[in-house]
Amino acid sequence: MRYRTIKDCLAMTTSKNFSVRWFYFGFAVLIYDMWLLVDFVIQVSLDCVEQRTKPRLTARRFLEFVRSSLLVPP
Repeated sequence: MRYRTIKDCLAMTTSKNFSVRWFYFGFAVLIYDMWLLVDFVIQVSLDCVEQRTKPRLTARRFLEFVRSSLLVPP
């Protein structure tokens, strides 16, 4: 499906600590799942009949929204 877009959600790190890397991966999966849920809700609210395979809300736009909501600089 669109699982390759999880790389866009990953934070960059140079840490060799497994716990830090595991946390970043878990957080990326959480953000990815939130994006899928928001995209699904948008599709259901706009299209009552057909489900699209292409997302209406891109991952990049969702990440920009999350970043601006958390007041994190780009």
